[in-house]
Amino acid sequence: MSNQANQTGETTVSPQPNQPTKNNREVTLDSYQNLINQIIEKIDHEIEEIRGDKNRVKGVRVLRGIRKRILVLSKKAPRLNKIKRKVKVGTVSGFSRQYTISPELIEFLDLEEGSTLSRSEGTRAVCMYINRKEGESRENFLEWDYLNDDGNGNSIRDLRDPENKMRIIPDFKLMMFLKLPAYTKRVRSGNERGWSKNESGERVECVIEDDGLYYRVVQKLLSPHFLEMVSEPDEKVL
Repeated sequence: MSNQANQTGETTVSPQPNQPTKNNREVTLDSYQNLINQIIEKIDHEIEEIRGDKNRVKGVRVLRGIRKRILVLSKKAPRLNKIKRKVKVGTVSGFSRQYTISPELIEFLDLEEGSTLSRSEGTRAVCMYINRKEGESRENFLEWDYLNDDGNGNSIRDLRDPENKMRIIPDFKLMMFLKLPAYTKRVRSGNERGWSKNESGERVECVIEDDGLYYRVVQKLLSPHFLEMVSEPDEKVL
């Protein structure tokens, strides 16, 4: 705004176009990501500064913990840029519907309390935890890469059996989350049932005899963690 004097000597105020201020600048995904990168650079600098001081080792651990949490936020940032809207599209696949999820799944995936997921999203997330495919470029998988990333773009683990890539050798965290010991006990006692195809190609119920952990078993053991459907049958969240 500018001040001008009129003929009577009084000062008048001329309106000026709205100017961007520090508090009303538009926040974009890029600006958000740049801010995170700046914070990470400052933390890395502080870690280097105090690394050689034996009296401040605890401070290094604290900073590394903060850095790890910021990296998790950085990986989640692209999801903030997705606008969700409901569109009438008729019947929606059960794998695409959003569900409330168990506290155990929220903790395993490091999500915020009250988060919802579709079954397909949950399956992709756990698959990323199991193995991060080299050269993975699918965005719906990459949004979960923080589950299998050392912070420098490198995979942390590959839980696939080297001799059978469809078979999974779980670590302790995955084993406890899926309650695998209970599943194994049911299989070995002949109390676990599933589905297979007979010679005619018909789907028939059968007793599961192989207690190995496969991707199809992961989907089955994930099922109890999807609690209540929150998107209507005739609506799809885009």
